[in-house]
Amino acid sequence: MSETFRIPKGEPWPVHISKIVHEIERQAAKHKVKVIVQMDRADRSEDQNEALWGLAYKILHEETGNDPEDMHQYFLGEFFGWTEYEVMGMRKKKPRRTTTKNAEGKRDVLDTISFASFFEFIQRRSAEIVGVHIPDPDKHWRQNLEVA
Repeated sequence: MSETFRIPKGEPWPVHISKIVHEIERQAAKHKVKVIVQMDRADRSEDQNEALWGLAYKILHEETGNDPEDMHQYFLGEFFGWTEYEVMGMRKKKPRRTTTKNAEGKRDVLDTISFASFFEFIQRRSAEIVGVHIPDPDKHWRQNLEVA
């Protein structure tokens, strides 16, 4: 079982310590415990996800004819690395992680900063490989696509 404690920026952290220690003691009585302290960043936004699928992959699909899902798998693998596996004697590869699951297959949504880096990678790679310019998303990108 996993427990997450969030301490808001600027809030006195000692208020949370007794709850955190209590949970560690409770779980340590039954299991080995791993404690991770990390900066709390917001998950990628819905606007970011819409820009990926409705802007970047839409433009690439229109320019190359490639399937958006295939392109997504390609970019994930190129950005995060590939892992190889075997199916019925055939070697296959898949991205090491996705935008919503880590390398162990557990839910781990990219934060806004990591997702922005992924989008920038797609912009660069698209320009380098197929000469397609993916513009920076802005809050009016859907309207801009409809007008074009």
